[in-house]
Amino acid sequence: LLLILWPLIFTSIYFQKHTRVQASEWIYKNAPNNSKLLYEYWDDALPLPLENNFGKTFKIEQLNVFDPDTTDKWKMINDKLQSSDYYVLSSNRFWYSIPFFQQRYPKTTSFYKKLFFNNIGMIKIAEFHSRPKFGFFEINDDNAEESFTVFDHPSVFIFKLVDKHKLIQELENFKQ
Repeated sequence: LLLILWPLIFTSIYFQKHTRVQASEWIYKNAPNNSKLLYEYWDDALPLPLENNFGKTFKIEQLNVFDPDTTDKWKMINDKLQSSDYYVLSSNRFWYSIPFFQQRYPKTTSFYKKLFFNNIGMIKIAEFHSRPKFGFFEINDDNAEESFTVFDHPSVFIFKLVDKHKLIQELENFKQ
């Protein structure tokens, strides 16, 4: 029974709308026209080009979080975050893996912790998941192999800049 049930539960992710499409639809519906959105390089920039885009366009810039933790990196991140409206994490490629290398990325690890605890002047305003499920039973597979959590059914998080002063204050600590 388990040999039949598990594949059925797992394939349920393919009967749901992809999370990047869900997030893109949300962005087109909710973000003001010409908003500036940041995404992490080596990841998909959102919103995806969709037919129903409400006539909106966005300024989309890449954020190089995987570069070594240097003063130059944090000056660049500081500048880009301060001038952005939204920060979109379209997978767990970096925010999940970087904390495993805290010695190499101490500032980036701290940044992600503050970001996810809404302690940096940005708040999480939307998140999208597509996990294996059977009826109301859902399996949290966020720690599964990267090909699943980055490509097949990534969790997508959208953060909005709400307190520029606090963001500037917090990011100053990372530049030093």
